[in-house]
Amino acid sequence: MPSPTGCEMCIRDRDPDYAAIPSLLALAAVHNHLVREKSRTQVALVIESGEPREVMHFALLIGYGASAVNPYLALETVATEAGANKEAQAKAVNYFIKAINKGLLKTFSKMGISTLQSYRGAQVFEAIGLNKSVIERYFTGTASRIEGIGLDVIAEEALRKHSHAFRPVTESEPELPLGGNYAFRANGEYHLYNPQTISKLQHSVQQNRDVYKRQPLTPARDRSPPVRRPSPTEEIPARRDSTACACGARFPPCLLYTSRCV
Repeated sequence: MPSPTGCEMCIRDRDPDYAAIPSLLALAAVHNHLVREKSRTQVALVIESGEPREVMHFALLIGYGASAVNPYLALETVATEAGANKEAQAKAVNYFIKAINKGLLKTFSKMGISTLQSYRGAQVFEAIGLNKSVIERYFTGTASRIEGIGLDVIAEEALRKHSHAFRPVTESEPELPLGGNYAFRANGEYHLYNPQTISKLQHSVQQNRDVYKRQPLTPARDRSPPVRRPSPTEEIPARRDSTACACGARFPPCLLYTSRCV
């Protein structure tokens, strides 16, 4: 049985011969193993990793049992971008931490959770793109209706990132590529709204409406959900209650509908 002390999980990709395990996978594996051994409450898990940098990264780590997270790479990057002044560096780091904390509070509130303690280890997520064996062993209890990759693909991606991190950097690439995850970037990820799309749309409106239809298929994440016919009013109360209206209940039509349901 583990002693009632903290357990620090340090995941640093500092060895060129060994790739780091994804922090969320390592954390979830240890967390669920301790739950199965009925000793989870005796251990506090502290994650030190270079991966977490966004609000959702911290939300996932805390949701799968992390008591604290040390995003050393994000903190070092923020301090470096602030310049050589120590006060400016400390100020920038404080702003980063404050932004993450506010983002976490907003995430908790959207889930109807008021405190960090109630959110930690709750696993209030749905996994998309992981096969059943990975979910059952490492993310036990997580809802998953769409299967996908297994440990072999996860390991391949980790090795690919590891080899990219330790490859020699030439003088022509002094900075990391932007990638284009959030906005269009040349040679980055494909997005629905890009210069080619907008150009064809404008051309279609001005001259030929069929030009826009020749645009390549849009990835699923950029695709708008299909518009379906709304359910009749009589069917909605069967699967909803008055508390489900949340903030929308402030809208007059919703108030009227809520009173009818009650």
